[in-house]
Amino acid sequence: MLAVGARAQDTYLNCIWESGRIVKENGIILEKVLKKSDLGTNNQLIAIDFNRKKIISSPGSSESDNKVHNWDDKSINWHLEKKKEKVSYIYRLDRISGRLEQIYLDEIHKDQIKHSYICDKIQKKF
Repeated sequence: MLAVGARAQDTYLNCIWESGRIVKENGIILEKVLKKSDLGTNNQLIAIDFNRKKIISSPGSSESDNKVHNWDDKSINWHLEKKKEKVSYIYRLDRISGRLEQIYLDEIHKDQIKHSYICDKIQKKF
């Protein structure tokens, strides 16, 4: 999927799910801890172009979908908004530790879920 249209300067991150919790469900505060077997706890693959300071792809998105808010030596912050589904994803990647924090927001069901990943740079095989 990512190989199509890939450029030599793209960096790929394999982000392994570490932990997560449901903060709100149907507008009710839960603070329920997620287990690896729960829905939505899959690993993430992210492509970044550091030269152009762009998120090329994150799960369910393309370059034009990802809106970068902050890009500095310590972190990269961006969001993805799916207007049709009325959901948003907020991302914060710590460039020092490799930790990725993702917040999922569902406007219809009033859900909020937080996920934490640890990311490593990977090389393309082909």
